[in-house]
Amino acid sequence: MVDDVERYKRVTFQMTYFGDRMRDTFKLFIQLSIAVIGGFVWLKIQPDSEKAASLFKVARWIIPFLAVFMSFQIWWDDKIWRGYREAEASFFPQIGEARKTMAWQERTMIVGMWTAAVFSLIFLR
Repeated sequence: MVDDVERYKRVTFQMTYFGDRMRDTFKLFIQLSIAVIGGFVWLKIQPDSEKAASLFKVARWIIPFLAVFMSFQIWWDDKIWRGYREAEASFFPQIGEARKTMAWQERTMIVGMWTAAVFSLIFLR
């Protein structure tokens, strides 16, 4: 049988894990987007860039794909984090329950990813 102290340690560890995972997902999105844009620009400035024209069509869809996949991952991690937050609130009722909606940080991450996806579709040509 697990005592309350061990259960509380587990809950707080999981909250930290999923919070870090959301930030790491956003950081990975930024890193991959910069790499894609850098590769795109590098291909464009090559003297024989016409040979890579088919890659330009693919490259402009990579960032939107990453945005969809990683925003879903952030949303899912936030949902799990909220569950652990509710479990933490059961230990300390005075801190209140977790909000049912996403926090502004997670929303900002997702909006930023979708903005980058739209810009990649518009400007990577």
